[in-house]
Amino acid sequence: MTLTEPTLTPPMAPPTVDMTQIFAAHAARAARIEALRPGSKDRLFDGLTAVGITHVTVTFDGVGDSGQIESIGAWSGENAVDFPATEIEYAALTWDDPEVEMRQLSLEDVVEQLAYDFLSDTHGGWENNDGAWGEFCFDAAARALALFQELRAADQDADDPDVAGFDLVRQDAPKGSTLWIHDDDHGDVEAVIRFVLRLAEELDLTGLWGFQYALTCSRPRLDAFGGGAHVIDLGARKSFGWSSTQEWLVAALNGEDADA
Repeated sequence: MTLTEPTLTPPMAPPTVDMTQIFAAHAARAARIEALRPGSKDRLFDGLTAVGITHVTVTFDGVGDSGQIESIGAWSGENAVDFPATEIEYAALTWDDPEVEMRQLSLEDVVEQLAYDFLSDTHGGWENNDGAWGEFCFDAAARALALFQELRAADQDADDPDVAGFDLVRQDAPKGSTLWIHDDDHGDVEAVIRFVLRLAEELDLTGLWGFQYALTCSRPRLDAFGGGAHVIDLGARKSFGWSSTQEWLVAALNGEDADA
């Protein structure tokens, strides 16, 4: 007869996975991705501006535990347009490579990627259960307004302010928004031209842009009314054409060529 003594199961070896290290690596990677995002966003807006797209709308729906981007629409003003085949650089990170990978993606693909990133950052779990739904708008007008506010703040202590004499206001539109340059008192036409040229330089704008203005007076002074218009070549960074109703009227009354 053999007597077998009961034995205890040997204790498990301590885990070799350091969860603290894993969480720290995940947080570090998320911080690097967040740091890369402003550059990708700037390149996207530069690319959209270069092809004449003023804003992009992105609709998403997280219903049924399978959240996805439903649609991406591009707009030029109030007109829907197609995305061109233009590609731009998008900075990305992979889990197995610490180096930044610069990928060539289409404008539409970058919009989609950034939309997913923003959803993950601001609405974690948006795709769970019934999910969340909504719309993003990548609006180029916001960049112009941000530059105006930056210059206006710098003008507070300047002896010769750059953007005094007019105001810039965002006007909501059915899709995206537009900017209204105006002044109800003493508008400065030259200040508007300086700002638009600075905006063209900062955002690398091209094409022609123009505006008109009116001169009014609270009193019946015959020489206090009039107006005019200016045309700016954004790509050449210069104003190349203008007219004044006062000067035109004087010339026409003096017998000069009214169509000149």
